[in-house]
Amino acid sequence: MKKLAILTLICLTVFWLYRANYFSSSSIEGLYINNNKAPVLEGPSAEVDTLKINSDFTFENNTWGKGTYRLAGDRITFSYKYEYGEASYSTTIDRPLFGQTIRIALNSDLEYYYEKIK
Repeated sequence: MKKLAILTLICLTVFWLYRANYFSSSSIEGLYINNNKAPVLEGPSAEVDTLKINSDFTFENNTWGKGTYRLAGDRITFSYKYEYGEASYSTTIDRPLFGQTIRIALNSDLEYYYEKIK
């Protein structure tokens, strides 16, 4: 009985770590809205900004325009073109526990993020 409890605990821990640190393009696909109250360097202004992420590794938003993204574990890198050439913005993806929606960090210290709404 004790071995079964330990095995169950290990399985749940592995599942939680996998779920918290792995994201597929289909799991993050959707529409996001920012919550920041002040402009973020290389990110959206304080105004409402939406981010649409597609499963074909493309995105659209008001700040960066259209571009592509790469996933690596719990990190996402947005690449886009702007008037001076090409740029990218790398950040983390967070999946809080207990049914909260996926968030893409803009500034972790100030708790600014894009939150999935669709």
